[in-house]
Amino acid sequence: MPKEIPCHATFGRVFAKLKPEALQTCFIEWVRAIETLTAGQVL
Repeated sequence: MPKEIPCHATFGRVFAKLKPEALQTCFIEWVRAIETLTAGQVL
């Protein structure tokens, strides 16, 4: 069903394919972008 929430196995397959270093780099860049947009107000 295309509109259902993915099952835990789907999330497991997705997370297994992620490279931790690349994910960390992207996350840090995303937080820095938010910090810029919110004048440093990141919680």
